[in-house]
Order: sequence, then structure tokens, then C-alpha cells
Amino acid sequence: MSKISFKIFIVILLVAFGGLIFTSIYSNYNIKSNFRDYLYREQREKVLALVEVLEEELAEGISPLLIRTIILDFIRVNQLLLRLEDLRGNIIFDFQDGMKRGMMRSNIFNQWLNNRYRFNAETFFLKRGDQKIAKIVWYRSNLEKFPSEGQYFTERVNRGILLAALLVGITTIVTSLIFSRLLTRPLLKMNRLAGKVAAGDFKHVLSVKGEDEVAALARSFNEMVDKLRYLEKIRKESSSDLAHELRTPLATLSSYLEGIKDGLVQPDQLTIAEMEEEIKRLVRLVNRLGELAEAEKKQLYRKKEQVNISEVLRKAVTRFQPMSSEQGIKIVQDIPAQSSYVSGDQDSLATIFSNLLSNALKYTEKDGCITISLREVKKRVVLKITDTGIGISREDLPFIFERFYRSDKSRSSNTGGTGIGLTITRELVQAMDGRIKVESAGKDQGTTFILSFPSLNGG
Repeated sequence: MSKISFKIFIVILLVAFGGLIFTSIYSNYNIKSNFRDYLYREQREKVLALVEVLEEELAEGISPLLIRTIILDFIRVNQLLLRLEDLRGNIIFDFQDGMKRGMMRSNIFNQWLNNRYRFNAETFFLKRGDQKIAKIVWYRSNLEKFPSEGQYFTERVNRGILLAALLVGITTIVTSLIFSRLLTRPLLKMNRLAGKVAAGDFKHVLSVKGEDEVAALARSFNEMVDKLRYLEKIRKESSSDLAHELRTPLATLSSYLEGIKDGLVQPDQLTIAEMEEEIKRLVRLVNRLGELAEAEKKQLYRKKEQVNISEVLRKAVTRFQPMSSEQGIKIVQDIPAQSSYVSGDQDSLATIFSNLLSNALKYTEKDGCITISLREVKKRVVLKITDTGIGISREDLPFIFERFYRSDKSRSSNTGGTGIGLTITRELVQAMDGRIKVESAGKDQGTTFILSFPSLNGG
């Protein structure tokens, strides 16, 4: 049995047996209490019946001797302790009279002699018409010790409770063993597969059955493994892409230098211009890598200040207006006149907007449109940048912010960028406690980037 199965088994067992013990104690107490109440009510009914009989006899003028005989017979039969008194408290007949003379001797009388403090007196008046003429005092026991019939009854009930508790206990042990194993089996399997995934083996998946939380966890685990598998593939492809991006300009420069050295290529203005272009490509790539490192650094060392995000956004749009006009792309602004403020870094915001607008212009064709809107929603500043460009496939959406990832694998750094612009954007957004997500219905359906930051406007 695994550790977690054993823990679940013990917890279920403790809860079940705790419930059984509590139920047994409560049932035992409740049965005894109700049985005492039943015996009391039964005895009281007998005394009330005696009172009714005596009132009828008194109405017919019965003699005091016959009254004592009736009461004494009643005491013998019902084992109850009674005393007959007049209204002044003078004793007419006492149950002790007959007992002391040897007429009768009972356990209840002996108990009364030894433990008088355990007996309570209850008084019943005898009436002739509406006039009280005498009273009967009943010394009733608290019934701490039941008579033999009562003891037999309670013993049988307790024996039944004990047997039921034993059966329930055995059933609980078997059920908890089976349940704990069934519950932990997928978790243990998930633990084994997690070890394999941690070792770099992404081939295994969990079989999912049902709709409970464990099944949901298994599905999440499978999704995580799928994403890790894809990210590992991207990592390898990214390394290859980075090597290619560096190798191509370096190879070109190397060939030019060898040609000049061997006298096969003349170091004229055209050759120098081409070499300069390759160097610029290298510089762009290195600069982007530097920007990524800087963005990650800002995640650790955040510089916070109050920034007017509306103003920074307007300036970014103004910078890209000439480029959009040249490409025949319309930019529509929906930025309220009232300024919105966030906590962050103005340079980081400028880089974020520059990356997103550059990306939108790059993938939007002529006569297309880019719409920019800024709103205050539930104490957050929400920015949406929507283009009518080529869109992003559903397969590429989860990985669009990964390093060196490009949805179009045929693009090089000349046409498709370095593949780390959106990674930089995500890091900068998160450094400002913001969130970023992308939406796209698919190819040729356009793309929307949604950013949100905590608002400092107090609303």
C-alpha cells in the first residue's frame, strides 16, 4: 500500500469509528433516558388509576381499613412506595407499616432505606366532588438501576448496537481499503509518469475516465505533457533557427573576406554595402537578444512609477502613422480624452506598443485596418490592438509568446523577424503586473492582442 493510500485509509477509518463510537454512546444514553421516562409514565398512570379507584370508594363511604387494604395490595402488586395522609400531613397509612410488620419485604423498600436521597416525592390529592379530603404521596425512584425486565431490555439493545457496530466496522475497513486504492491509483500513475516527464520522456499520457476532479487533473496533466512536448520541439527548432540566423550572415561575411583576401572579390562600394547589411542583421539579432535579457531582468528588478498610458499610446501610434500610410493600412484610434494611469515603466510601455504595432503592420496587407482601443474596466486599464491581417492558427496560439517561435516556419529574419519580439512584450507586460493574451479565429481572420494593467485612477 502506498503512503497516500495508507493515509486515506487511516482517515476514513478514524472518521468511521469515531462516528460509530459517538452513535453508540448517544444511542445507549438515549435508550436509557427514554426507557426511564417510559417506566415513570407507566408507574404514574398506575398511581392515577389508584387515586381514581379510591375516590370512587370514598364516594360510597368505604371504611378506612378497606382503604388501607386496597393501598397495601396495590403496593404488593406494583412495588411502589405510597403514603396516605390527611390534608394536615397526618399519616393515615404508610407503606413502611406493613413492611416492618413482616407483611412484605421488597428490594425497592431496601433501596429506599439505604438511599432515601435518591427518591423524589410526588403528591396526588383525593377529592370528594370538588373538595380535597386527603392526599397520596408517591416516593418514586430516579430509576438509576432498572428492574430485571428493564435491564434485560437494555442489555439486548446494547448487544444489538455492538453487533451492528462490529458489522459496520468490518464493512468500513474493507470499503476504505478498496476506495483508497481506487482513489490513489490514477494519482500514483500520474506520479510515475511525472517522473518520466521530468527525465525528458514526453511519450506517455494518462487515460482519462469520468468527469470528477481526478479526471480533470489527469486531463490537465496530459495537456501539460503535450505543451512540454511541443515546447521541447520548439526549443530544438529555436536553437536550429538561432544557429541559422547567425550562420547565414557570418558565412556571407566570411565568403566576402576570403574572396577579398584571394583577390577574387574587389572591395568596392557595393561589396562593402553588402557586408554592412549582413553586419546589421547580426546587430539586430544581438540587440533583440539584449532586449529580451533586459525584459527578463525587469521581471526581477521592477522599476515602478506612475505612467500616463494614454499619452504613451498616442505617441506610439503617431510614430507608426507614416509607415502605415506608406503601406496603405488605416489605423483607427479609440482612446478616451481622459488619461489613464498605471504603475510601471514608460520605456517598457513604449517598447510594448512598438512591438505590437510593428507586428500588426507586418502581417496586415494593403487596405487593411488596425484598431486600437483603451478602456477602464473593473479597476484595470484594458488595451486592445486588432488587425485584419493573416491571423494565427489555433495550433500556434498557445506558443505565440515563446522564444524564437514563428508561425510561418519559412520566414527568415529578413521577413519574419527574430521570433522574440512577442516574448519581450510578454516579459515587459508581466514586469508591470499586467496580463496579455492573443485571440484569433484562424488564418486570414485577423488577430487581437489584449493587454490589461492595474489602474491607478481609483475607479
